[in-house]
Amino acid sequence: MGDISAAPAAKLFATFVLSKKFPLILRVDARQILAAPTVTVGDVGIYMPLPGSSKSRHVRRPVITFATHRYFAK
Repeated sequence: MGDISAAPAAKLFATFVLSKKFPLILRVDARQILAAPTVTVGDVGIYMPLPGSSKSRHVRRPVITFATHRYFAK
């Protein structure tokens, strides 16, 4: 696979509460790699705080990650 060097990235994210009765939260983010302007990586996830947790630290969260084809090239 080769070495992957560190690179700075700009990140844009948003969190949406889909339902207040049944606390379901959607989170999306996208990261633009600044050293490679044609490379974008992002995540889409949905989660629900577990009962008894006061913060969103205790969650079950499936996440889908997406990327441009250049992210996988090398």
